[in-house]
Amino acid sequence: MIKQSLATTKEATFCVELPNRNQHGMPSPTGTGFFVSPDGWFITAAHVITENGAPNGTVRNDIDQCWLMKETRVAGRAPGAMCQNVSFDTVVPDIDLALL
Repeated sequence: MIKQSLATTKEATFCVELPNRNQHGMPSPTGTGFFVSPDGWFITAAHVITENGAPNGTVRNDIDQCWLMKETRVAGRAPGAMCQNVSFDTVVPDIDLALL
C-alpha cells in the first residue's frame, strides 16, 4: 500500500518556510505538510506555525509570509517549485494539526 501511494505523497509534500528572525527575516524551514485538495487546502503540524513551537501556541503573525517549497525534485516539475499567498485557517492543538 505504501509503495503504491509514495509517488503521490512525495508530489503533494512541501517544506514550510517562515521568516527567521536570526537570519534577517530570510525564510527558513520549520516543517513539512501536504496538499489535501485540488483547491489548495494544506495540512501541517500546528507546532510548525506557532510562535513557541507548541501545538497550542499562538499562530505566528507572519504566516502570510510563509513559503511552501519542494524539498526535492519531483518528476515533471521544475526544481524549487513553490507556493506563496498562504493564509491560516484552523488549528486543532489536541492533535497538533493546522489547516492552511
